[in-house]
Amino acid sequence: MIYPQKYANRWVKNLWKESGIRIVKPHDITLMRTMENGVRVGIPVLLENAGETFEPALTPILNKSITRAGTRLTMHIGDQDVDYSEDFSLHITTTLPNPHYTPEISNATTIINFIVIPAGLDEQLLAETVCIERPELEAQRDSLIVQAAKDADDTSKVEDDIFKLLSSVTGSILDNESVTQALDKSKEIAGEIKKRVQETKETTALINSTRNQYLNVPRRGSFIYFVIAYMANEDPMYQFSLTFFTNLFSKCIKECQKQKAPLPEGVATSAEATALHVNLLVDVITKTQIFSFIITAQVARDRGIISTSKWRLFLLGTSSIVSTGSDEEEGGNKPSKIFSDLQKTEFIKDEQQTLISELEKIVVSKSGPGNTTKQTLPLEGIKFSIAQHGTQQWEEYINLPNPEDQ
Repeated sequence: MIYPQKYANRWVKNLWKESGIRIVKPHDITLMRTMENGVRVGIPVLLENAGETFEPALTPILNKSITRAGTRLTMHIGDQDVDYSEDFSLHITTTLPNPHYTPEISNATTIINFIVIPAGLDEQLLAETVCIERPELEAQRDSLIVQAAKDADDTSKVEDDIFKLLSSVTGSILDNESVTQALDKSKEIAGEIKKRVQETKETTALINSTRNQYLNVPRRGSFIYFVIAYMANEDPMYQFSLTFFTNLFSKCIKECQKQKAPLPEGVATSAEATALHVNLLVDVITKTQIFSFIITAQVARDRGIISTSKWRLFLLGTSSIVSTGSDEEEGGNKPSKIFSDLQKTEFIKDEQQTLISELEKIVVSKSGPGNTTKQTLPLEGIKFSIAQHGTQQWEEYINLPNPEDQ
């Protein structure tokens, strides 16, 4: 299990706690003895902080090289045959963000990637937000999830009982009164479960509708976390654990609760996200302007203010432009073709002319009346304006110290 934030360790430990799970690390001197005892007695073993390679002595366990002699199951570990219990299970976790395993290890194991993704973090932070703002709502949702799982299990059990009952009947089913009564009882139970499932779905929909009013808060928190995570590739000072981040996130929300009146029912603001943003800026990255820029850009992209094509053009320049076959036949995106019918401009380089042509193609969607969406080309006409109407004025504008302030 791949999980740099170590939540997988916690999950495995809680899952097998009652079975007396044993925990070892790759370099423990008791590693093989713990493995042998687990195989023999049938105790789950957790090998945590694993790397990309394993001890050769673990190969029989990874490959499940089991030998059967009559009713006895054995596994050759080291220089001895050890009795194998079918209750044994081996769980391996690693904190490596992107490990590369050999084909032999990949085939012998089931690899699960628990690394955090934006959608998962959104849901996690949303649960944290609602748990603080509306604890009764989150508690009700948790109970519904448990109830839904129980109903699914009961439904499966009823179906299994019916199949088992029908397979054991000899003769006509209609003549067997006990079977008929059992089927009627199963039908009644199935009807109650179906009704309860429908009620659970309706209640869950109402709860989710209320929870979704808080989406802006965890969404902003998720942006901040991933921006910091990506910036850690440039400088180790930006390294944060997910546990620390979620604790800071919860702390900011609680502090906001102390500073203002309780939120009206069904209403949520971005004050918590703003507080978190301020905490991170002041405490961690006070001298870094790029952090604020990337956060702002991510919010704008999420709201549709900055399109994907515009963002790629900003980051990659002309390298983001893909020429089609028809473009290549006509000369592609060559500046000489783009401005062939217009006055030549010497103060704009060829690459800049290509970028201007691409800017004119950027489509911006705006909301219109009646939930309609209108698509516009806000930058259309720049090329014509530069080439035909005021080349000298554009050159003076571009050469200004701060043209964006004009």
